[in-house]
Amino acid sequence: MEKCTAFFGLYFIYKAKPDGRGRLMEESGGRKLVQNCISHLKGTLKTDGGRNRALYPVITVFFGEQSAEHFPTIRDTLEINWRTDAQYLKYLNIVKTDHGYVSSDLVTGEKDEENPSAFVEKAVVEMLGKELAFENKSRTRFEYILLGEDEDAKEYYDFMINTKLGSHYNTFKTMFIMMDERTADNRQKIHDLLGYITENRTKTKKDLGTVYLLSNYLRSGFVLQDDYQLSQNYRLVADLILMGGNQGEDDNSGVISTVENFDTIKTAAYAIKEKPVRSIAIISLQKMMRNLLEESETNYNQTAGDTRQSAEKILEKLGIRGGKIQCLEEIFEKSILSIFPSPQEVQYLAFLNEQEYKNIYKEKRVSSQRLNKATGGNWNLFFEENYKNKMENLLSDERFISECLGKIEKAWRSALSYGDALSGLKDREDGKVGEVRNALENLTLASAVASGKSIEEGVHLWAVEEARKMFYSHMIQLLSKLLSDIHQAAKKFKDCYINLEKEVNKEPIDNKEENIRSYYENLAENFIRKNGNEISSDIFNLKNGSEDIIQSLENAFKKLIKNDPIYAMAFDEELQTRLSSMTDVNKVLAIQRVLEVEIETMVRLHGHDTSYEGNILGTYYLMKQGETYANELTGGHFTIFHLNRTDCIEKIAIYNLDSPGKYCDLTRMVGEV
Repeated sequence: MEKCTAFFGLYFIYKAKPDGRGRLMEESGGRKLVQNCISHLKGTLKTDGGRNRALYPVITVFFGEQSAEHFPTIRDTLEINWRTDAQYLKYLNIVKTDHGYVSSDLVTGEKDEENPSAFVEKAVVEMLGKELAFENKSRTRFEYILLGEDEDAKEYYDFMINTKLGSHYNTFKTMFIMMDERTADNRQKIHDLLGYITENRTKTKKDLGTVYLLSNYLRSGFVLQDDYQLSQNYRLVADLILMGGNQGEDDNSGVISTVENFDTIKTAAYAIKEKPVRSIAIISLQKMMRNLLEESETNYNQTAGDTRQSAEKILEKLGIRGGKIQCLEEIFEKSILSIFPSPQEVQYLAFLNEQEYKNIYKEKRVSSQRLNKATGGNWNLFFEENYKNKMENLLSDERFISECLGKIEKAWRSALSYGDALSGLKDREDGKVGEVRNALENLTLASAVASGKSIEEGVHLWAVEEARKMFYSHMIQLLSKLLSDIHQAAKKFKDCYINLEKEVNKEPIDNKEENIRSYYENLAENFIRKNGNEISSDIFNLKNGSEDIIQSLENAFKKLIKNDPIYAMAFDEELQTRLSSMTDVNKVLAIQRVLEVEIETMVRLHGHDTSYEGNILGTYYLMKQGETYANELTGGHFTIFHLNRTDCIEKIAIYNLDSPGKYCDLTRMVGEV
């Protein structure tokens, strides 16, 4: 399914491949590479990290296993803002089983399989015991997160309603019902839960607290689908937790009363504008990968020359010259010569008679045929037993041959470039072997025999040379096959790289952001122009597997983001720098487009009842007062919720779903079932 949506006036394009749980399937290396590069870029950001304080102790309870998958998003958001106090917050997971409930602490890993209420109370006691944390300990806030489509949603809801910690604890409850409306089955389950809540509103009003309905089906009609987009709803949850209990530097009592009330059901609209770290990382990575591939092949084509010259250069790299193959010569010298008898052993050959023996030693040079005749065939027997048969036995030893080929392959892969292997070793268009393999297969072996100082040494060297010919004859076809395999490996390497690039290109980004693509593509292109040769040699290496390619690309990306200070800049500084080439008027307009999104389109609810739209309780910008972009806000009714941070701005509108004096029918807030 292909979707397109506006986000702060920008657009995402993506294709979703949901698995059985409706989430995107994990592709192989591309997703991993993108996530790692995003993490590297986030790690460089110079942001003002908060210095806000939590007003009350907070316990966040995730119902069911799947809800807990979003625990990091909520924790990270609160830690950025409540850095001092966040270490004391509690994050619990309660999962219903056939035998009751299993409770666990998502930070410490501590578990309890007996009494979930006691486990929750223990968490409260631990937080209240922190002397320096939290300004006000007269209230403990419980934030419950429940997936509306969970099979056990009603039981979890009842657990929230019925959990009581005793009169000496003043607690306030907020439940966030996260609604995944992508399937009819999910919508039916959510409809049943909301019907159950509606039916019991009167009976539960004293214990209800605040409930937020937050769907992935937005008022605009857009559906949040992949993990990246769904995380926005959990970021919204964290912000509502933050707004409902932030000490801050101003009096936030009005905001707290808007966010939290007893016996109220609400929804919210949400938009975030942060430094587009994801888009910056993906755009930079895409451009870098594209240019590296082009440069690696262009460089080879420029230096290779014509086919014959290219073949000669490759043969030189492989050590094939002068009728010899260097790697075979080394193996023969180090691993084979020692299996043959020494020249001295030849003198023990039995001759036909004493006269033949004397005649042989009068001759300066003796051929194998002459020696065989003088020994009555004994030389042939000696040669076959001590040279030929030993050589044949060695050549039939699969382990030995495999070890030889392994050593040669390692040496040749190190000697050849990616371009050599991909273009220089390919076959001809008519299907015949290319220049390099043809030269190898038709090698005229150079003789390595020299005259011996004695007859024994001479015939020994002749016998060794015959064994050497056998070795070459056996190995040349195997080496030709090895070159073909190296060529195929280079093709697979290219396919792997291209597939990786395709996966990276599939990742959704803010494609319409003001000049972001051109700006960061230019940075990446300049970086590769200066450093491409070094990086290419590291990546386009025939010894690399897919994991090596990914790691090398990560290393290159880390060098890229260190190359220009804008990669480490916080949101405001990055935006001002990137837009610096614009006129002042256009710059203001661009910033206003970022800030003044039509928040109504971003309501996290789409049901067929629109009566709540008139019940807006407040619109808030979560941002640092006094920053450049804050001064560009114009018109409208909104409140700046001051956060001492510079990494993003967020816009939130809160709506009451109930009409004055009348409970709403929550089932009308979910799509058709």
